[in-house]
Amino acid sequence: MKFCRVWMPYCLSKVEDEHGGWIPLNRNYKPLGYSSRDWVDYSSVPPSGRIKQLGQKTAIALSWDGAGINEKGTVFLYNDGSIPTRSSFHWKSYSEKLKKLAALMTKGN
Repeated sequence: MKFCRVWMPYCLSKVEDEHGGWIPLNRNYKPLGYSSRDWVDYSSVPPSGRIKQLGQKTAIALSWDGAGINEKGTVFLYNDGSIPTRSSFHWKSYSEKLKKLAALMTKGN
């Protein structure tokens, strides 16, 4: 479903550049709102589009499986078995994560 891939946060990726932080990415691993298939330089995402800090406890709460931050510095909010638009159960779980994510995005910006 295109809506899911482009506009819904799929994961958070740790970025090690001058601004640092975590960037919410869509299912195509592009910053939210990007629909192009072209390569995107994550360092072009402004600080206001990033989460400044993400602790392990919060990452565990956001991750689909409770694993938190993986070895590549990514937190996945859902997977193929828990796509939010496929069931009300998955949508409710994802909605709770979006509330946490929204609070993180606005904190300190």
